[in-house]
Amino acid sequence: MKQSKEVDWNSFGDELWNIANIFRSDIVKPTEYLEEFSYLFFLRLFDEQEIYQENIAKELGEDYKSTIPSEYRFFNWACDPRNYARSKGFKTVTEFLDKMFLDLANLPDTGDPKIDEDRSIIKKIFSNKTRRMQNDNTVIQVIDRLRLLKLPGDEGRKFDALGRGYEFLMYKLGQQGNYGQFFTPRNIVSFMVRIIDPNPGEVILDPAAGTGGFLVKAFEYVKQKIERQITNEADKEIKIRELKHNLYGIEKAPDVFKLGLMNLRLHGDGSSNFENLDALSGSVQGAYKEKADVITTNPPFGPFSGEPTGNFKYKFKRFETYFIQAIMDMVKPGGRVATVMLEGLLFNENYEGIRRDLVDKFKIEAVFSLPAGVFLPYSAAKTDILVFRRPNKGEKTTDKVLFFNIESDGYELKPTRKPIGDCDKKGDIDGCGDLPLALEIYQKFKRGEEIPQTEQYFVVDVEEIRKHDYRLDINVYRKVRLEEENADPKQLIELMETNLSDAMKRLNELKKILGIGDENE
Repeated sequence: MKQSKEVDWNSFGDELWNIANIFRSDIVKPTEYLEEFSYLFFLRLFDEQEIYQENIAKELGEDYKSTIPSEYRFFNWACDPRNYARSKGFKTVTEFLDKMFLDLANLPDTGDPKIDEDRSIIKKIFSNKTRRMQNDNTVIQVIDRLRLLKLPGDEGRKFDALGRGYEFLMYKLGQQGNYGQFFTPRNIVSFMVRIIDPNPGEVILDPAAGTGGFLVKAFEYVKQKIERQITNEADKEIKIRELKHNLYGIEKAPDVFKLGLMNLRLHGDGSSNFENLDALSGSVQGAYKEKADVITTNPPFGPFSGEPTGNFKYKFKRFETYFIQAIMDMVKPGGRVATVMLEGLLFNENYEGIRRDLVDKFKIEAVFSLPAGVFLPYSAAKTDILVFRRPNKGEKTTDKVLFFNIESDGYELKPTRKPIGDCDKKGDIDGCGDLPLALEIYQKFKRGEEIPQTEQYFVVDVEEIRKHDYRLDINVYRKVRLEEENADPKQLIELMETNLSDAMKRLNELKKILGIGDENE
């Protein structure tokens, strides 16, 4: 059997970046020219999908109805955009693009439910689209390079390029700073989805969806389960359709919401329940109360200006404190959550009330301590992944908690975030530092197996947590364990030095957020 050639995603990503950079001469801000490029890239990839579906229909002897009108399908106008624009009565390519974007934002219904559902997504993507590109020659150069761009992979794997390429653009947008808070590294997303283990039929929600990375991964994960479990094609199709309608996402920032819509649509996982809303509003609080079986998310953190319209017990004017309360409210009885959390929430004495509610009203299962630098280049903040469930009526709350110190996620903890060893070669979390071991230990813990108490991971009884002001940061219990084991004083000193170093990092991060401190200090 012929083996698939290994895809060099980095080279493909670099080529995309080079094409997008052509806009630099026309649009000054990186976030603006990357955003502009993403619309053209989306149309190229969307047409690639249309052609693929068209060919399948031909083989089956069926008619194919395109979602996008023929005159606006990428390969119909991109071969010679200048002459095509003139043939349609436009003086410039940019004028033609203006009209195309406007028409795509106002596509009429066709009466075909499948096409109209897809068109509703296209209309959302192109609504209120403001063109920033001005120079025809620059635009034509970008279009030409996009047209000639070869998608890597054989026919069976080719469409992974759609998602991977788009994720690469999202990553680059994140590196520019403005969009960093909306992007979670692929390996962390994969790890969290595997930890939370969503199933067919479950409602999956990301209340801070950003560009849709968690929803895309959750869709792919559950779809693979469906394909393994069901052999009948008709039944399989019904389950996949149900899965698409069980995905829910909320994103407040309009531009990021559109990028997320594109990402979801290109992955084929539907986006009809992806909404441009404020997850902290009263209306969302009412509509999403106890709605989700599964929540996996990376909510924003930092100072919150103003007042959320939702009803919150604790009002600390920080995003992370509002979002964790919103998440606790959104998950169903029996439902489960995996969320990235700023570590300060897990140890700061001001937030003991929130932690008490988590411990005494929910069932905390695990805390995975991530290394500072996972979210570089846009944040050096120290974060953790918190995993918990809302108990069913009569079910126990927190009993024992697994703590795991992830020292490496498989990438350098530098702004460049280059992969180490085999990480990123096989996809998912294979070869990515401590992530495979962390998943394995968690799965054993969930099955009720005995977990060896090591320096890197161990289990703590809930009474110990209550005794320590409900703190959920791993270093508290590492210190307790070493003291109980009469550890060598050198080990205790090393741990204290580590704690002090971590505390200084957190302090410096907080100073940056608050704008405190002299640059020459």
